Amino acid sequence: MKFEGSREVNTSAQAVWDFLTNPNNMAECLPDAKSHEVVDDKTIKAQLKVGVGFIKEVFDSTISYSEVTPDSKDMKIKIDAKAKANTATINIDVHVDGADSAAKLQWTVDAVMAGRLASIGQRYISKVSDKVIEQAFECMMSKLAP
Repeated sequence: MKFEGSREVNTSAQAVWDFLTNPNNMAECLPDAKSHEVVDDKTIKAQLKVGVGFIKEVFDSTISYSEVTPDSKDMKIKIDAKAKANTATINIDVHVDGADSAAKLQWTVDAVMAGRLASIGQRYISKVSDKVIEQAFECMMSKLAP
């Protein structure tokens, strides 16, 4: 399953980049996290509650940063998640563009899921994904607000 999106942010591209590349900030903005632990500057371990329709599970997840390129403000985030009857591998390409007063955050997601959640279908999973992205974005915006 693939999808992409972008958001305009009324703060500097550098402020957005600094927020995104700090695992402590990201851990605090994980939607529906039952717990989280920043392992190092490139890894977060978390228990994430995910529900699609009547299927709800808690995923033991490892979130890792790679190919972090400050000059071009690009990075990759990988999420490996396992639950009782489901697994997911999610690869996210992130790019931040902009100047001092406005930034544009862009992302591309490639998700591979197996188990009961995958059987529900892309339409429902896309709606849940949109909700999760919105919650994470709102958290980021509240923390970046002056």
